[in-house]
Amino acid sequence: MAMGKDFKRKIDLEPDSPELMKYLRGEEITAETENGWAVVTVNSCPIGGIKVVSGRGKNHYPKGLRLKGV
Repeated sequence: MAMGKDFKRKIDLEPDSPELMKYLRGEEITAETENGWAVVTVNSCPIGGIKVVSGRGKNHYPKGLRLKGV
């Protein structure tokens, strides 16, 4: 994540985006990038990783950091 600016596949989310809340809860999100590993950023700041498969981002956000009950 420290090299987020160097990833070729990025998913940049807005702070008030419903997709960001889904990501932080550990859910899949829509991803408009090619298949493979990507970095998830908020305002260009990396916050985690995601694996993109057929337009869906499979969440790899650490389970202990996921939001619960939100």
